[in-house]
Amino acid sequence: MKPFKRYLLFSFTIITLVIPVSSVLCQHPLQNRADAVEIRYAAAQPVIGYTLQVDAADLAVYKVEMRIRNVPDTFRVAMMAHPEYDDRFWRYVKDIRVETNNGTGNILREDSALWRVVAHGNEVLLKYSIQLPPPPEGLRAAWRPFLAATGGLAGGPQSFMYIPGATLAPSHISLQIPQGWMIATGLEATADPFTFYAASAAVLRMHLFLWGILKPGNLLLTRCHTGFVTGHCPMQFPLIQQH
Repeated sequence: MKPFKRYLLFSFTIITLVIPVSSVLCQHPLQNRADAVEIRYAAAQPVIGYTLQVDAADLAVYKVEMRIRNVPDTFRVAMMAHPEYDDRFWRYVKDIRVETNNGTGNILREDSALWRVVAHGNEVLLKYSIQLPPPPEGLRAAWRPFLAATGGLAGGPQSFMYIPGATLAPSHISLQIPQGWMIATGLEATADPFTFYAASAAVLRMHLFLWGILKPGNLLLTRCHTGFVTGHCPMQFPLIQQH
């Protein structure tokens, strides 16, 4: 075989091998390699959809809906705890209730941050509210949720429950926020500008939502393993969605 033909054959082989690998890597652009290794798909795996609602008329509370598919008749949900800090937001969970296609289910608090759910129908809608504590005196911790007339911060372990024993379950998070507010987050975007994807409970726990009357020209956010940070860095890029 002539050298030029051998070169073409070699190049074609390399392209054939590289393209499928690149396609696979682009399916789940995760920030944590462990999530890429551990993500699993199974017909019996729980699938979770969260909806976080903010009402401009009541900025002392925000509501969370947790729709769960592929769950047994009895299972447990718990509030998340951050590995570095724990604000114990389970203290502010209010009006928790369960709905199913067959009517209402039962939910019993077994511990401070743990509830047992009994429901039938393979699909459950869990509803609860987070009653925000009074603002602290002095400076507020950067990660602590708050709501104001011009925006706020929420999500992460202070907002979302998870299913113990099913921490690898993926989830989508939809936001319902006041008109005109913009959204910034480190979670993966989807085709819907108000819905985001988390590959596991660990990913969901490590990311917050910043929203409000933001100016894209003045705010740039940098992705990091804890969500997002502000600052001045050549690697910055906007993570803002218009509502």
